[in-house]
Amino acid sequence: MRITKLMIKGFGALCDWECLLDPFWTELPFAEGEVDENVNEAIVALLFGFPPHQRPKKQQFVPESGTDKYSASMLIETADGEYLIGRHFTRETAEIFRLQEQQIFSLSPLVLMDLLYKEIGLLNPLDFEVVSVYRSNQLFLDQNAPLVREHIQKLILNPKLNEIMVKTVNEEKMKQNREELAELDTLLLKLEQWETDWQRLTAEEQKLAAYESFLSQDGEDLLALSARDYTAATLETSFYERQLREEAETRRILEQEVDTLRRKIAAFDPDFYSSETEQKVNRLLQKRAELNQLLQKEEVALEQLGRKGFRLRLGQKEKEAEIEQRIGSLLQRLDQLREAIRLILKNKKPEEFLQEKALLEHYRSDLTRLDRPSLLKENDRVPQEELARARQKEEKLRQERERLLALTGQEEFETVHAKVKKLGMIKKERMTIEAGLSRFLNAVDKATLEEARDYLLEEKRQRETQIKAEENAVMVDDPDLCDLFTLYQDAGRMLSVLTEEEDLGLMPYLDGNRLRFKVITTEGPRPVEEVSFPFPHPEVLDLAFRLALAKAVGSKGQPMLLFDDFSSWLTPQMKEDLRQVLLEWFSEGQIIFRVK
Repeated sequence: MRITKLMIKGFGALCDWECLLDPFWTELPFAEGEVDENVNEAIVALLFGFPPHQRPKKQQFVPESGTDKYSASMLIETADGEYLIGRHFTRETAEIFRLQEQQIFSLSPLVLMDLLYKEIGLLNPLDFEVVSVYRSNQLFLDQNAPLVREHIQKLILNPKLNEIMVKTVNEEKMKQNREELAELDTLLLKLEQWETDWQRLTAEEQKLAAYESFLSQDGEDLLALSARDYTAATLETSFYERQLREEAETRRILEQEVDTLRRKIAAFDPDFYSSETEQKVNRLLQKRAELNQLLQKEEVALEQLGRKGFRLRLGQKEKEAEIEQRIGSLLQRLDQLREAIRLILKNKKPEEFLQEKALLEHYRSDLTRLDRPSLLKENDRVPQEELARARQKEEKLRQERERLLALTGQEEFETVHAKVKKLGMIKKERMTIEAGLSRFLNAVDKATLEEARDYLLEEKRQRETQIKAEENAVMVDDPDLCDLFTLYQDAGRMLSVLTEEEDLGLMPYLDGNRLRFKVITTEGPRPVEEVSFPFPHPEVLDLAFRLALAKAVGSKGQPMLLFDDFSSWLTPQMKEDLRQVLLEWFSEGQIIFRVK
């Protein structure tokens, strides 16, 4: 039986709430304002209602919206088809409908009990809560459930169970022996394969012995190696030849450029284009600019006097005369400056002189940068030495390659190359096998393959004897006893998952009429208080047993497990291990996890 859709009109903090459930594993977060595990409680109440002893719980989940909305329904899928189950908790009435071919058929409420028994194998709500409902604060085993009382009777009728459980304390040793036996079989098979391969490779190597001269000590193909090295040497020679050519061309260009600059510089008169002449010209030009500026000011002043009225001008004659006298003096001095510049520059314009002087300095600067010994000297000594070395190496490799090619005789080069390549691969494979055999012989401390094989066969015989003795020690013939034994083996496995302790077992004992448990360790059965490692949660023994019991009961149908958020002590690895075991055990059922 699998729930496909859950619809809650009113149940605790949930109001008009619904969701679709996955066929196998569903994780439902707590709804906003939800305190108790309302969803899982609603599922239990839908299936079984509220028995008389649960009247307080019935009142606990009355919704705030009132008793009229205190109801829920669900769609379920079964082997017989799809059903709709509804229950009004206030009126304590249940309804069930069958959905078939887009039609709804009303059925008797008694059909629900038949479905529960057929699908999950349970009718009693106490039994259902033992194997299916895991509340965060109620993980202890309910001793009043008929399923638990029946289990206690089975324990009383099968007193040999604990004896058998004790004998399985060393079951890990049996597992280890089986693993070692499988490893021994693998080693024997590998040893045989190694020997067969080594003999095959040795025979093939002998057939190709004539081509040993084409292999290096490391098993490399000398034909391919010589071709590769000769090509590399040829490229290296070409590199140094090109480098020398480029350096010679660079020196030629530099020398040509230096010669050109020297001719250009020689075309200038050094006495005429001297720094002293440049300084004199610059001083005279600066003085000329100053006189021109003074002349401009005097001309402006004279113009302003000419614009005044007639009467005012009668009083300004003397000023006009003074200005004209100063202008005449300035013009005379300017004529003297122009004459001085003309004589110094030999009738050449000052601007042309300064441009030519700047060009001369540019030529001299370029010549200073280029005319350096480090650029023009013969600095190719190192490349020439490297070129000589490369040519010598190239010649040596060429001779070696010709020698190898001569050894091929009349046989085609490609044929020889293929056989040499095959011989190299055979040698490498044989050496790998020999290295593996050597490591193996050292590991087993044997000198020869025969001794190693005899050692492995003896070890295999001992493991088979031990496994047979251990299997006989735990052999169970009685079906009821076998079922109990399997149940407690599963409980021990679950206990190991919930505690992260390996190889634990769970053994039952009766305390009066109550079912209790001990932990089986490698030291034997121990009460919880005497176990050397701390338990993460006081109810973990009951939880492990309940999950194992759920697996045993679920084998008769499709189990349903309702988990509340009880996993606060579980590490991420423990949660993943628990999930894997649940996936394995309850693959035919449905699991609903409530998470916060």
